[in-house]
Amino acid sequence: MSAGPVDVPVGDLPLSRRAGRAVLDQLRDAHAAASAQHAAMLGLVADLVDETAAS
Repeated sequence: MSAGPVDVPVGDLPLSRRAGRAVLDQLRDAHAAASAQHAAMLGLVADLVDETAAS
């Protein structure tokens, strides 16, 4: 039986704190970009719904 991610002690992970921080920063930036894109897409859908309702 292999150890899952929850079973691995943090000290055994091959990431330094600095590298781990860089990964977290990249994830935060990617999440912010995806959130902005998602909001823009929802805005486009809302505009289409409004245009359809007005016609």
